[in-house]
Amino acid sequence: MRTRLAFAAEERGSVVLLVLVFMVLATALGTGLTALAVTERLAADNYRVGTETAGAADAAAEFVTRELGARPEWTTALCCGNRSVLADGTRVPVLPSGDVVDLDRETTSLQSQTDAESGTLVNREQWQLFAWGPLERLAGPVPQRALPYAVVWIADDRGESDGNPFSDANGLVVVRAQARGARGTIRTLERVLRRGSGPAPDIISWREIR
Repeated sequence: MRTRLAFAAEERGSVVLLVLVFMVLATALGTGLTALAVTERLAADNYRVGTETAGAADAAAEFVTRELGARPEWTTALCCGNRSVLADGTRVPVLPSGDVVDLDRETTSLQSQTDAESGTLVNREQWQLFAWGPLERLAGPVPQRALPYAVVWIADDRGESDGNPFSDANGLVVVRAQARGARGTIRTLERVLRRGSGPAPDIISWREIR
């Protein structure tokens, strides 16, 4: 009798142990699946934000390209503060990420990088803040989401031989467009434009900076 009772108790204990093991495994599996779903959702959202921000940088570059194409000359944009119509009222804007950026400081930082790369090259780019503002001003508001903030600099190309980086003598300028989106996402691209015979400049080179 005692042997049967002991055997039954062992069986019950084994069942309880198996149930506990199953519960632990089920909980671990559920936690893992939840974490995977969250990770995939974040990755998809980050991809969306990155793609949206890259598209905004391209849109800003295209806007400035068309605007420059409508101008009879480019020197005043390089030397004399003749800004784009997309010029915000502040140089210290609040971005969609909630961050505050000092565009004058950003311009100084960009120029320092160029100077470090170009050394004493006389015709190196001298970057001028040309266009800056929220993309809503170009595309209109998007419900429930703030569009990226666009910043565009312009400079004379370093292929000049006139020794004056504030004057366009060969019909070539460099446009660097940057978009700043949600979560501190930044995308930057650069175009070299050549004044053509048509209404829009030719894009003779294009590259993504980051």
